[in-house]
Amino acid sequence: MQAFIYSLKEGLSGLRRAKLSCLLSITTIAISLILIGGVFIITLNMYQIVSSIRERMELEVFIDNSIADDKIKEIQESISSVYGVKQVAYISKEQAAEDFQKEFKLDVMSVLDENPLPASFRISLIESFRTSSGADSIVQVINKLPYVDEIVYHNEFIKLIDRYIFAAVLTLLIAGSIVCIGSIFFVYNNIRLVIFSRQQLISLMKLVGATPGFIRLPFVVEGIIQAVFGVAIAIGVLYGIYLFINKQLPAYTTLRTEIFGILFILSILLGVIGSTIAVKRFLKY
Repeated sequence: MQAFIYSLKEGLSGLRRAKLSCLLSITTIAISLILIGGVFIITLNMYQIVSSIRERMELEVFIDNSIADDKIKEIQESISSVYGVKQVAYISKEQAAEDFQKEFKLDVMSVLDENPLPASFRISLIESFRTSSGADSIVQVINKLPYVDEIVYHNEFIKLIDRYIFAAVLTLLIAGSIVCIGSIFFVYNNIRLVIFSRQQLISLMKLVGATPGFIRLPFVVEGIIQAVFGVAIAIGVLYGIYLFINKQLPAYTTLRTEIFGILFILSILLGVIGSTIAVKRFLKY
């Protein structure tokens, strides 16, 4: 406990001794964590928007007009039994005409002598199948069922979503990784400068028999303190940005407090890794 208190005091005094380099390190960590936090928030909101779009994803299975009424229930049960299908709703020819009139403000029966719209089944999928590959696998099975005339779904649109989501997440992960490496470097560089500035004190501590761990701990603590200051600034900035955007786009923004916890843990890791690397490289016993 005494060693920790000493390390904490030395870490804080180190911030005062090297104000400029510490300020640069804290600012860099803060900017890095703001960018990483932004990546988390953007990814989360992007995922929620895509999930909302996919919830409305449906397949429409048109059936042969010549089908007998007693076969409709049989086909519906066959479709319902396909793995990945969540719900099946039967749309009769009459219901299809009514839906057409509501959407296009046109009574199809007033234009034509008979109702040309076929009966169909509208199918919703379970969450894990709301992708292009998942929908394709279900379509292949349903296409083999009797009396199925055509299956309509927005396959290209789904593929486009899948492709862009993958590219966006990959880009954000790469950017986040680069930012993390940059933060570690700045902590490392600052601790390196601090070690060089305290060579005389370190030599004196060695002479009086201080253990390597006792000498090393203040530098690691200093790296952690820098990270804590950085994450405090980052959380404040991110929360302010969130409040501003949420006022403009309340339906499309969400913020989970777990993100702040992740950023705090990440900041500690950045501080520990950067300072530990510097200590191992430049602090000789």
